[in-house]
Amino acid sequence: MLAIVANSDSDLELTDAGPHSKLGELIGKCVFEGVHDALRRQSDISPLTQRDMLVRLERLGINEASFWKASTNFDGENRKRQFISSLRKFSINPAVVSATASIIHLVDEVSWGLLPEKAASEIAISYMKNLPQIIENKKISIPDELFDSRDSILDNWIRAVAWTIKNKS
Repeated sequence: MLAIVANSDSDLELTDAGPHSKLGELIGKCVFEGVHDALRRQSDISPLTQRDMLVRLERLGINEASFWKASTNFDGENRKRQFISSLRKFSINPAVVSATASIIHLVDEVSWGLLPEKAASEIAISYMKNLPQIIENKKISIPDELFDSRDSILDNWIRAVAWTIKNKS
């Protein structure tokens, strides 16, 4: 809650509420805290709830079913409950959340016209190839054939994650 009191009889007069003044700094801090509190209360958006790959990808229409569908194209047993359980654990790994944020940012940069899609795709695929190392699993490596530069960055990400989860042992 923010209250501003004006006393016309006071000798103290504050004439600047810009960001480089004490008053401006304090108003900005109150607004910042208020917006964060409102987002947390109304939409359950907070730093803690955003530390999840699946939550980050939700705005792009990617969900558990997207990863499950991709995983069924790879060799090995298709046990949905086990895969989804592993996906949920994988999705809260801070290194995975960080990599996902990087991938999403590249997708956003392309959509804003700030990066050419080919350049962003090449960088994204280089991240994806290192996904096993990112999660500190030196036992596996993602085969180059898994990636297709003609597909979207997100389609390649879905395949890379699904393959990594299915082959993580």
